[in-house]
Amino acid sequence: MFVLSIALILSILSGIIMYHNIQRINQELTRRLENALELAESTLPQAVWQFNEEYADNFVSALFSEESIAYAQVRAQVPGIQKDLVTRTRPFFKGKPFSFFSESSRFITGTRYIFYNGEKSGTIRIAVSRKGIYKKLALDTLPPIVLMSGVIIVIAFYYIRLKRSEKKYRNLHDNAIEAIFQSTPDGRILSANLSMAEILGFATPE
Repeated sequence: MFVLSIALILSILSGIIMYHNIQRINQELTRRLENALELAESTLPQAVWQFNEEYADNFVSALFSEESIAYAQVRAQVPGIQKDLVTRTRPFFKGKPFSFFSESSRFITGTRYIFYNGEKSGTIRIAVSRKGIYKKLALDTLPPIVLMSGVIIVIAFYYIRLKRSEKKYRNLHDNAIEAIFQSTPDGRILSANLSMAEILGFATPE
């Protein structure tokens, strides 16, 4: 029962640690996404207005130096004209549309309008992959769980040893030839072994 209780406590603590780490890593990925979108808002307006594909491509290439970025698209949108200046995905997701990422729980996505001189000139859409979350989760969660497991195993080990010693002592106490008893200062017997019970004329210590 004691070991089961320890295992339950370990499971609960592990769950709490994992939940906390998942929330923290999600917040970090969201922050990276927001930073990329804000950078696009401040960097791309003129290039998008001028349909500068080379500049947009260089910007997206820089974004992809961050390994969590899975998809990025820069689109120019001026009255009467819409054109994708650059669309890039990781090789594994080649050909996947933005909807694939926005509808999947494996990604965090964001879209921002790009304005030039107060007029909307385009949009940027970015998807950040949660794939790295599992590796980071394992690295962040495993050490404390291993430490707790070690502590709990040690506690369980000494608890079992204590119970065995207690059982061994109880056997010696109960089966001793000598009369052994425990009493209060006023002489009231609290416990006694079989030999003491027989001396007092009882069949059992109870």
